[in-house]
Amino acid sequence: MPLETTPKPKKQLACALNFGRPIQLREELAEAVATYVATVAQRLRHQHSLAASLTVFIQTSRFQANAPQYVSSSSTAILFPIAFTPDLIAEALQLLREIFRPGYLYRKAGVLLGKIVSQDTLQGDLFDLFSLELHEKKARLMEAVDQINETWGNNTLFFGSQGIHRDWKMRQARRSPRFTTQWNELFAVT
Repeated sequence: MPLETTPKPKKQLACALNFGRPIQLREELAEAVATYVATVAQRLRHQHSLAASLTVFIQTSRFQANAPQYVSSSSTAILFPIAFTPDLIAEALQLLREIFRPGYLYRKAGVLLGKIVSQDTLQGDLFDLFSLELHEKKARLMEAVDQINETWGNNTLFFGSQGIHRDWKMRQARRSPRFTTQWNELFAVT
């Protein structure tokens, strides 16, 4: 059997994390969903792919039996596969508006991109519903954003819908030290 030097592109990409604290406001939930979409869209572009399906889900904590429980998800099919983060964020926020119910303390949200195809298989449309020129412009813009974030650090450039403070972020106070990957956490012998 031949040895594979590069991994095969994934057929689905997901990002789903617990929040550092319960979220009740739709605006904070929208920030989290937009951040997760940006993360998964960057992975999608990194493997030179496009997605034609998007799913968003939200849920309360299943470990709090005395609190009201709610779990919901919604999906949409994207007519022409994309990897353009602003378009994916717009679709995800529309799905979030459909499934959000006030009065619950949400603990987790997630985004799933499916029906992933190679960006080389994209073709034009006979009825001019899809413009290859506009697609190329969007691809160049996202390539520039990805290069800046790769050079200057993650989230150097981000979208406004992702929020600035992100108070809902996962707490990492008890994570184990990263001695092998972070210079500032390396042991110092004096």
